Amino acid sequence: MKWYYIALIVAVLAVAFFLGYFSNKIVLTGKAVEELENISKNYSWTTAICNSNRECIDVHVKCEGGKVVSMEPVSKLIEFSESWIDQREEIKFCE
Repeated sequence: MKWYYIALIVAVLAVAFFLGYFSNKIVLTGKAVEELENISKNYSWTTAICNSNRECIDVHVKCEGGKVVSMEPVSKLIEFSESWIDQREEIKFCE
């Protein structure tokens, strides 16, 4: 009789584990993919924007869905010497 209760408890635990495991997989998979897509489309970063007079300012760029939603200065305008050359390629703010 003792083995019967042990086997019953193990069986109940196994069924509960498998039900929990598979129900979480079905529900969380779609949600995780949706959240991952939102994370990759919504982000922010900083960069310097410079003009042809060698004046630059650092800005904080916020992107949502591949589009710029805000751009705020985070520094004052800085002017570089005449010998300074901006080595960067064209800036693509939100891809």
